[in-house]
Amino acid sequence: DAFYLGETLRQANMWIASNEKSSTYCFYFEEKETLTKMSFDVDYNWMMAILYYRGALDGYKLPEAVKNLIDKIEKVDFIIAPIADNQMYDTLEAFANGLISDEACLHALNANNLGKQYVLKSMKACNCLIPIDRFYLCKYEREYYLSEKEKTANEGRSKSLLAITKYRKEGKMFSEIFQREE
Repeated sequence: DAFYLGETLRQANMWIASNEKSSTYCFYFEEKETLTKMSFDVDYNWMMAILYYRGALDGYKLPEAVKNLIDKIEKVDFIIAPIADNQMYDTLEAFANGLISDEACLHALNANNLGKQYVLKSMKACNCLIPIDRFYLCKYEREYYLSEKEKTANEGRSKSLLAITKYRKEGKMFSEIFQREE
């Protein structure tokens, strides 16, 4: 379990816009030296972490590098990582189902820049949050952010498809990396 925060109001507002009664909270995160953290970019480690935590690797033998990565993640107070939206999950699922290679998957994920998120994994990290404000969206703001969300999703799908097409013959397939547990 963790507490997730985006880095911009735009991200948060696009996330909540479909629910009339939702609100966006604004926090200041006071990063203290006593906190342990990990940071990810859109890279192979991030891809493996998302696959693991989404359950796509259940029932498979984990390579030593993935085991070590998960062990490190489990020990930190917070993570700063790219946002993984539903479209990214669809791309990762295509990889896990053997439809695209790891290289095509990674480039498709990298085609979208949805920003970063903070994943607070410990109470120690959550205690460093300082509430600043709470915002409600009016009807017109919700419409605007829903439109922005759709526009962003469409652009993301197009960029991902181009990346998958370009890199479809490069890299390894899921079954070449992961073997079922016996």
